[in-house]
Amino acid sequence: RKRNFFLSAIIGGTPAIAAGVAWALKRKGSTQKVWCFVGDGTEDSSKVHTSVRYCEGFDLPCTFVIENNNRSVEASNYDRWGATEDFRWPFKCVTKYRYEITYPHARKPGMIDLSKAVKKTDDEYFPPLRASKWPYHLDDFDDLSYKDSVNQTMEELGKNKETIFIGYNVAKGDAMGTLKEVPLHQKLETPVAENLMMGLAMGMSFEDFKPVVYF
Repeated sequence: RKRNFFLSAIIGGTPAIAAGVAWALKRKGSTQKVWCFVGDGTEDSSKVHTSVRYCEGFDLPCTFVIENNNRSVEASNYDRWGATEDFRWPFKCVTKYRYEITYPHARKPGMIDLSKAVKKTDDEYFPPLRASKWPYHLDDFDDLSYKDSVNQTMEELGKNKETIFIGYNVAKGDAMGTLKEVPLHQKLETPVAENLMMGLAMGMSFEDFKPVVYF
């Protein structure tokens, strides 16, 4: 965080998160910009396309840099697509360059000695969440319908000005009426692209927003 540098082991996981950070920076009026680096193997992913299209459409401060070495681990472009054509993106937020790789991929047998790896515990990888303190007791709402309880919960969450409700039908349909008491500027309408929705939420949280994702 000190260097504003983030990476993920999930293939194609970073573009949507980058879009979320870019959205948050734009909302704050920041002059900072996001640079998201992926390879031509990840470029094949639909996650990249939805993130690029979203950033382009809303003019978010994010540039996607695609590093093309014609290889996804050991498979070439031709191996993956049956052609060697180098796809050209029609969006200004994408820049792409090609280079010839001069070393074996790290996943090639013998490249990494896993016997020297230090395995962390599950708690080290995923620290336990702090216990939540609920402001209400469930017994106080015996006569409250399920829908009314959802409406009230969303209204309470919306009182925090940093809360952003994300999803399709959240701004135009108030998420089936459950967000009718939430101000419009706290509702972010998205395409039906659930990986993008989750990535946006993660990226926004990096900048101290409190996203709530609707499916």
